Amino acid sequence: MAENIEFEKLTKLADDNEKNFTRAKNTKIAYEKDWRDFENFCNRYQVDSMPADYETVRNYLVYLSKGIKQDYKLNTIKRRIASISYMHIQNKIPFDSKNPNIKKQMDSIKRNLKGKLEQTAPLLFDDLKKIIDFIDKEIDKNYQKLINYRDKTIILIGWFGAFRRSELVGLNIENIEINSQGLSIKMEKSKTDQEGNLEAKGIERSEFLENRPYCPVISYTNWLNLSGIRSGKIFRQIDTSNRIVHDDLSDKAISLIIKNWAKKALISSNKLSGHSFRAGFATELAKRGATETEIMKTTQHKSPDMVRKYIRDAETMKTPAKKYLKL
Repeated sequence: MAENIEFEKLTKLADDNEKNFTRAKNTKIAYEKDWRDFENFCNRYQVDSMPADYETVRNYLVYLSKGIKQDYKLNTIKRRIASISYMHIQNKIPFDSKNPNIKKQMDSIKRNLKGKLEQTAPLLFDDLKKIIDFIDKEIDKNYQKLINYRDKTIILIGWFGAFRRSELVGLNIENIEINSQGLSIKMEKSKTDQEGNLEAKGIERSEFLENRPYCPVISYTNWLNLSGIRSGKIFRQIDTSNRIVHDDLSDKAISLIIKNWAKKALISSNKLSGHSFRAGFATELAKRGATETEIMKTTQHKSPDMVRKYIRDAETMKTPAKKYLKL
């Protein structure tokens, strides 16, 4: 018995070492790719990349964040700075990633990106149901078309689990346990939890018959049965011949999926994005009187600040007119 426990510990240690090695290898590859992009920028504007002037790095951050090339995520921009710093250190050249020029520009980028995030429209429950109703009609027309079942499951799991789009595409079957109450989902890592220390999320099975079409648990089990997926990524690409391929979905695909179905269901999709699942779940629960703690149990926000914003947004429409004028 003791030997078995010791063997299990050694196996786990080996697995952890393998993960750390893979992570370190992938990080190095990302750094090298980032550095090539920075070098291309410097060549284009005829400035030195090594050693890099802090003003050059500041201009590069502007280049990344202002849509001159494309709009990058904050974490990607942060990694670009880390990559530049890493390459300088490898060449034994001092580089201060917290230089005032860099810090000032990063503070500006954070403010701008926060403003964009707050413009994301929440997908509220009534609109969610309209989208699912439309998908179900498409399933009735062609019950063999796998992409409809996949997208329905993505939308329901994403909404009821208040997932980020990167978390959705990263879900493996091994992350999800089906039990008598519903689904228990334990992510390996997330944006705010790189080590996978957060508790599992619970998604309950719908009890009422009228809500069965919107039940994420039923949709998930249907998807598993139809797709034949038994391990690895739950959500994968599907080609035009209705065949599931092993290529992973990108996180951008989640935004395209929600926009596509919203448009078909005649719901305004202008400000919908992958973040609309979290925003919609939190806002809808806030409208119905849920507390910060209750909302954060599913969203798993580290800070209540964003949740409080959802609550404030939900309370905007609670005016005294309806109460006192009996509207």
